[in-house]
Amino acid sequence: MLQTGEEIIWEGTTWPMGICSPLCCSSVKWKITNKRVDYVRGCCGSTESTLDVRRITDLQFHRGCFQLLLGRGTLTIFSDDRTDPQINISSFGMKRTYRKLREEWLRMKNVPTVVTTTGQF
Repeated sequence: MLQTGEEIIWEGTTWPMGICSPLCCSSVKWKITNKRVDYVRGCCGSTESTLDVRRITDLQFHRGCFQLLLGRGTLTIFSDDRTDPQINISSFGMKRTYRKLREEWLRMKNVPTVVTTTGQF
């Protein structure tokens, strides 16, 4: 479910082990929005994770010659999250996803954090 003002940047499934992924329960379902990165992995979707865009520390896009020929690429997301400090997504459309996510990440970095106090110490 999307929050108010949330837009999907990329949504899809990756297969880290190629054609063996369904047999090994290793497919990953992704939803990248301008506010968060959600992914479900494991046997029958046993593990779900969310990364807030504000927790991203750096982004990287890479593709080799073979990926370039196929229109694919690898997006790497670095974060301050201890459980998943580095997330790699290899699929079609990653260059556009990288640019859009970078734009949203830079915009979010420049938004000041509002701290409220209750007046009690």
